[in-house]
Amino acid sequence: MENIDLSLMGKRVKARRKSIKLSQAELAEQCGVSTAYVGHIERGNRSPSVEMLLLLCKALSVTPDYLLQDYLQDVASSHFTESDAQYLEHLVALIREPARIWPDAK
Repeated sequence: MENIDLSLMGKRVKARRKSIKLSQAELAEQCGVSTAYVGHIERGNRSPSVEMLLLLCKALSVTPDYLLQDYLQDVASSHFTESDAQYLEHLVALIREPARIWPDAK
């Protein structure tokens, strides 16, 4: 299994941030981190924690699979047992339903 391509994930964060007209400072404030840290994520220099990934997703109004799409495609093409595949399918289904993570999501 491949590692997450932080550079591609960072490019998606930056592109989405710009598309919704947020500055790095505004995104950082919404996530409770420094502007420098957001910059590091966007350049692929830092790997966000799961908590930070979810905060980014909420602030950017995207699901984690959007930011991780290349990684999830690599995972899907890997060889897993049937039990592993069922677990991953369940996990992806949960991730794609933001209302389950954030009850106030629309």
